[in-house]
Amino acid sequence: MRTSPPIRTSSTYRKYRLFLAMLLFSFSAMAQNSQTRIYGIMDMYVGYGKSGSKSITKLNEGGNAGSRIGFQGVEDLGGGLKARFDLEAGIGADTGSGEAPDGSLAFLRQSSIGLTSRWGLVDFGRMYTPMFIGIVQADPYVLNATFSPLNLRSIVDSQQGVRAFASRGSNMIRYMTPPEQNFFAILAYSFGEQGSSSQRLNDLYGGSLGWKDRSFYLAYSFQNVRTASTDQPLATPITSRYQALSAYYRIRPELMLSANIAQSGSNHSATRESTLRSGGISWQASVQSRLMAVVAHRRVEASARGQTVWTLGYDYALSKRTELYGRLLGVNNRGGAAVALGGVPIEAAGSSSGRFIAAGIRHSF
Repeated sequence: MRTSPPIRTSSTYRKYRLFLAMLLFSFSAMAQNSQTRIYGIMDMYVGYGKSGSKSITKLNEGGNAGSRIGFQGVEDLGGGLKARFDLEAGIGADTGSGEAPDGSLAFLRQSSIGLTSRWGLVDFGRMYTPMFIGIVQADPYVLNATFSPLNLRSIVDSQQGVRAFASRGSNMIRYMTPPEQNFFAILAYSFGEQGSSSQRLNDLYGGSLGWKDRSFYLAYSFQNVRTASTDQPLATPITSRYQALSAYYRIRPELMLSANIAQSGSNHSATRESTLRSGGISWQASVQSRLMAVVAHRRVEASARGQTVWTLGYDYALSKRTELYGRLLGVNNRGGAAVALGGVPIEAAGSSSGRFIAAGIRHSF
């Protein structure tokens, strides 16, 4: 019987094993100091809307939360200092397209990089504005772009010169106090980056101050944006102004009441101010079931025009990541207004009111 010769461990082989061990150790150390994750939401619903003689049936995305895919990363730099980034792109889940005007995938929801420490968080890029963050806490529908009645905050009907409210800002610098503190402050400035004779054209700045604990939340927020056009620049651009007072109170851990009062206007003498008031309730009936109701009313000074929007909602969790939901949205216009929200096809010649009912599914990953 022939036997194999004994394997001799050469000096080169030992060095090769040592190199592999050091490489694996370095990768392990890097993994401990840096974390990157992929996350996202897929959300689809079927809905039917009607206003007067107009009606629509459609399959669409984002009835509970906007469909998206994102990448987040955090690196521990030591001494309590961390670097982080966030890239988030919207997805047209019903068509597979991105949210860019040409249908391509673009990180228009969020695109930022920043640093975090015990002093707070500083981020740079495209992000949510402080006022959006201040209001979203007090909305059971978390400002969902389809069914939240608080989408009235972006309506400028009968408000000449006022720019629609911006939930996000590009070219932004934003500071936030540490999230573990009860008192919070958020400040941001967005550079308009327009080459024109107008002073700081399209610059946006705002802030939010408040208090938050397990049962109570109260925040004051403001947001200003300077507006004009490059073809018709102004020495002093019109400044659109927004402010809001937002609150919620948990009567019991499963029962929450919420309210918002928001105003919008401008520094232009011809602009009428509008006031938006909302009230809501959210009840976690069981581990799986949650019921919500929100109503919002918008009024424009010295005008008969206005809107009232309400939404009833039900969520049923199939798991921690998947849930079914139902929504019923009502839109009522006054004074000849014909504002449409949530895909309701408003018929201006009729009652200027409409209803939209939908059922959908959401999965988070």
